[in-house]
Amino acid sequence: MKVVAVDPVGSVFHNYFKTRELGESRRYLLEGLGDEFIIKCVEFDLIDEMVQVTDDDAFRAARELVRTEALLAGGSSGAAVWAARQLALGLNRPARIATVLPDSGFRYMSQFFNKDWLAEKGLSTE
Repeated sequence: MKVVAVDPVGSVFHNYFKTRELGESRRYLLEGLGDEFIIKCVEFDLIDEMVQVTDDDAFRAARELVRTEALLAGGSSGAAVWAARQLALGLNRPARIATVLPDSGFRYMSQFFNKDWLAEKGLSTE
């Protein structure tokens, strides 16, 4: 089994995981993942790999879950689905990928489910 964490571009976790150095955070819109500083509850030694996801990719995947699967999932769930797909694309043998959809999209109806909000933030409206 391989444990893969998902981290938004702009969070300090990915750089810390790779280098054990803090690095600088940048602004991102995705809620519930990553942070601007290292928090004590993250057990980096239990993680085998960490992938970064953009706000755009996470929000697009969450909107796709509604359209194709009738799942009203939030941005963190979209990030998890996006990362699982990226891992699947990189496989060179059959494997099973399990992921967790940790949030609901109910809180985000006026945000990434709203085309005006997306356009205002410079994100994809597709």
